[in-house]
Formats: sequence, C-alpha cells, structure tokens
Amino acid sequence: FFLMIRRPPRSTQGVSSAASDVYKRQPYGNPVKEIQMGITDIPEDVFRDFLNGIAGNYTQNTYDIFRHNCNHFTNECCQFLLGKGIPEDILNLSEDVLNTPLGKMIAPFVDQMTKSMQDQTQGMAMQPQSPVPLPEESHDGVKEVSNFSELTTLISTNLGLIVDFWSPTCGPCMMFKPIFHKLAKSNTTPGIAFCSVNISVNREAAAYNRIQAIPTFHFYFEGKLSGSFQGADENKFHSEYENLKRLIENAHPHSSLSFKNFSIFTKEPQTHSSEKQNAEMIKAIQGTIDGVAKKEEMAGLSKWLQKGNMGPSNPCPVEVIDQIFVLMKEVQLAKRLPLVDLLRLIALGHKKACLYMLEIHFEDIQETIIGPAAAAITTKEKKILFLYAYMLKMLGNCFAHKEAAQLLLTSSNHYAMISYLLTTSFDIPDVMIVYSAAILAHNMMVTAENRKVYEELSLPLIEGSLKAMKVEKLDEASSYWLGYCCALVLYLSPKDIIAATQANVEMKEILGKMEGSS
Repeated sequence: FFLMIRRPPRSTQGVSSAASDVYKRQPYGNPVKEIQMGITDIPEDVFRDFLNGIAGNYTQNTYDIFRHNCNHFTNECCQFLLGKGIPEDILNLSEDVLNTPLGKMIAPFVDQMTKSMQDQTQGMAMQPQSPVPLPEESHDGVKEVSNFSELTTLISTNLGLIVDFWSPTCGPCMMFKPIFHKLAKSNTTPGIAFCSVNISVNREAAAYNRIQAIPTFHFYFEGKLSGSFQGADENKFHSEYENLKRLIENAHPHSSLSFKNFSIFTKEPQTHSSEKQNAEMIKAIQGTIDGVAKKEEMAGLSKWLQKGNMGPSNPCPVEVIDQIFVLMKEVQLAKRLPLVDLLRLIALGHKKACLYMLEIHFEDIQETIIGPAAAAITTKEKKILFLYAYMLKMLGNCFAHKEAAQLLLTSSNHYAMISYLLTTSFDIPDVMIVYSAAILAHNMMVTAENRKVYEELSLPLIEGSLKAMKVEKLDEASSYWLGYCCALVLYLSPKDIIAATQANVEMKEILGKMEGSS
C-alpha cells in the first residue's frame, strides 16, 4: 500500500488516507521512481492503531518542509511495518537541498512562510482526530496483564509461562504479535500459559524485570526464569518454546518415580536418531557456509546437504567430513551446534564416514568440539549446553557400529577422551547433558569386551550417577537411565570390582526402585 501525508489548508490533522493508486493521479505527473519496500505481516487494524498513536506528530503545526516532512512520516511507518527505513538518499533529500547555495538562500523564506501558516492555525480549536474503529482484539489464549501484581501471580501459579514485553509504538513488537498469538492458539502442551505486558502502561513490571529493549520474551518454569531473549527472532522463540515444552513434559520429581513401570531395556547400544529438525539444521549450515571466506571449499558439503536426506540411502562421502571440520574452524563455537548435530546423524547412519571421522579427525574433534565446549561449559550459555549434549549424543551414536565402538574402547587416546567426558559430564547440572552422558555410559558398558573398562569406570560411573540423580528437577528419563546404568555396572562388572558398592545404601535404594526391571 501507499503511505502519504497531505496538508489541508485549514486542518490540523496531518495523517490522512487515500486510494492505493492516488500517487499516480497527482497534478504534478507520474512519479519518476517507484521503490518496493517489502511485504509486511502487520495486520491493518494494528497499523491503524499505530497511525492513531503518531497522528499528533504529523500536523500542520509540526510540519517542516526540510526537517519534518512526508519522507520522515513514511520512514517512521516503514520502520514500524518492515523494521527498516526508506532509502537514506530519499530521507535526506531535503537536507541535501539545504546544503546547496540555492537551498541556503531560500531556507529563511520557506521557514518564515511555514511559521506564518502555523501561526494562522495556532488559535484554532484543536479537535482531536477520532481513532479509526478497530475490531475487537482476539487474544487467542494470550492474557493481557494489567499490573505488576497480576504478572507475579501468573508466574507463581503456572507450571510454564511465556511473557511478551512489548509496546504498541514498537514496530518489531507488532510484527511479532501475530506469531506470538498464533503459537498461543496452537499450543497443545498442558501447563504452558501465554501473557502480554505492555510496558508503556505496566512500567513497574518492566522495571522489575529489567527490560532494556523490546520486544523481550521471558520463559518461566515452576516460577523461575528458564530462558529469555530480546528481539523479534522467530527461531530463538521456537527454540526457547521447545525447551520449555521439554521441561514441562519431563517435570516429574525423580524421588517419586516407580521404575518397575518401565519396560525392560535392551542390552544393545542406544542411539539418538530424531530427525525432526533436519530442515532447520540444513538451513543453518548452508547459511554458515554462505558467510565464510572458504565457501568454494564447501561445495561437496553443500551438494550433499541439498539432497535433504541424512540416512544411509544418501551415502556420506568422506570429503564431506573433511569439509565439516574445515567449516568448524572458520566459525565461532556457538555456531558449531548445527555441524555437531549433523555429525550425530552421520555417526548413526554412515558406518564408513563414522570410522573415518574417528580415525582421521580425532584431533579435530578434540580441537573444535570437545576442548572448546568443556572450557566454555561454565558460562551455562544455552547454546554451549546444547552443543555439549549433542557432542555426547554424537559419540553415543558411534557405538551403533561395532568397529567404531571397539576403536573408542581400545585406542588409548579415544578411550581417555570418552572416560574424561563421562566422569565430568555427570557433574554438570543440566538435564540434557546428564541424559546424553547416561546413554553414552550405557553404550560403553554393553559393548566393552575387556576388564579394563570395568576396572576404571565402574565406580566412577556409579558415583557420578548417584550424584547426578540428586540434581533438582532431573527428568524422568534421565533418572531411569542413571539408575539403569548403576544396575548394569553391577550386573556386568566382576564381583571384586563392585565389592566396594555392596554396602552403599543409596545403591540399594535405586535397585529397590528398579525391582522387576532387567
């Protein structure tokens, strides 16, 4: 649509509407240039509300042909609708004229004329423009918070809560609102509530939550902040939303679990095979490739990714592994998560590529993934925690192939790496990391064929599992796998190795809960 400002001779209301083709019917002829600024997701009623809010800024009394004109109005509208302004050469056109000899000469006369016109209307009664009627807002499951007390009540009474801090004068906020309301309407996870806080009205809530930019989204689990971010970033929103869903779905106190209700687990290696996020992962990796200087060196990886199939039916050439690690070294740690996730799927579905990765790129794995992730884990940044967990999942998937499992358990360097990761991962109070470490420990125990593994890892695994099970709000699956690992260690290890655990009261407690299981 077309945005315009007109200045009626005897009116103080500057913002008006017109047909979409009005600019083609001006007395000065057709425009010399048309610029398509883009397509907006802002609904018309929201835009009308915005126009009503800024109408007082664009009147005959505020008009300045050089410094506050129709270009400035259009720029503000574009910022709201699209998150970007009009081209600078157009916005600054009047300033450019002022800087010319002719502009400097006529400026005083134009300013005087403008002031004279404004003085004529100064005594006129300022009739406020009636707001354009808006349809009644559909909240779609989003609670509009009226005060700070109401917000604190919602936080304390909901298992999960997502809060949108916004303002009606914020373009990105209004752009994101339809997405927020749509997700609230489609949410099927019991226990998650959605609410909206207008910081223009609810300043106490904004100050208490230290809102410094909008939009800002807060995610609460059991009354505590579990995640937050600033900006109208749909990918970040879905990531935090999925994380909250996982916390909600796994919100079972492990102290009350009845393990005997679980089916008997197999003694085969367990793998992580979910491919629900493949499209997003491929898109993220392709975006990373496009942003590096060595883009040409990633041609093989790009071509393989374009097939969209990470399974065995799309064999992974070894040069793809080479290019993944070249790309790893070109980007920062946080951007390596999609690449580690890709290696997780490759390790599971491609035996040849998995062995190649462990044999040829073992040092690269340590240099680009394990070392940096272990060093950065203390920051507790979510991307680093996810990266660490997916690293454990990648190694766990390697045990799907007997040859890869034996390499990890018999090569001194590989075994030392796995042992270090296991004995330290249980100390990290993160559900996904603990769960991934428990699966990795299980895979090691069921594939080990020599006494050394049991001698060196049995007691550390039991002690680490017991410690990890005390983590507050550990989820059900992790709790079970940790207990199961303890039982498996006791079952598989030689008697002299486990003699020191026989008097362990906590161990007996766990085994008692696992009555009826393997």
